[in-house]
Amino acid sequence: MGNTLREFYEIQRFQNPWIRYSVAGLTIGFILYFVPGAVKQLVYGEPWGNKPVSDTTLIAVGIIVLGIMLALCFFFFNLRLVTLVNSEGLRVRLFPLSKIMIPFGEIVHCKPTTYNAMEEFGGWGVKHGKRGRALTIYGNQAVQLTLKGGEVLLIGSQRPEQLSECISYHLSRLGKRKTSH
Repeated sequence: MGNTLREFYEIQRFQNPWIRYSVAGLTIGFILYFVPGAVKQLVYGEPWGNKPVSDTTLIAVGIIVLGIMLALCFFFFNLRLVTLVNSEGLRVRLFPLSKIMIPFGEIVHCKPTTYNAMEEFGGWGVKHGKRGRALTIYGNQAVQLTLKGGEVLLIGSQRPEQLSECISYHLSRLGKRKTSH
């Protein structure tokens, strides 16, 4: 799908390598530390450490900790914000956390904007803050939507002008011209 006035598609990936590689490094470190000790106790029958736990506890702790660490690795390496505008409306998905669909009839106003994620929302992600609700993954650019009922929603984008123009095109087809660029 191309980006035209009628359609818009953008994928933004999580951009903080420090967090991603820290979690991956901790996971690898845990595996390198835990597996030899577990093999020593479970396979060779030699207690691991000064106060060894039972085999059952060792297995349970290993599975739980490794499961959590692998889940965090999956989360941070797959975290992305997908924005799609087509004739059906605006779809935004912060994978794997949140997915919303907003029909154009629910949008009263849209405009490109900049924001400070830390000051206004306490960071990136699915957040609530001074300006309303936000779905962002990095950066400081977004499209600000005002929805029926007055709710404000910021959708993070590295191409906010294009996204706003595409939404504005569909709003103009509904007879709504309250957009600004």
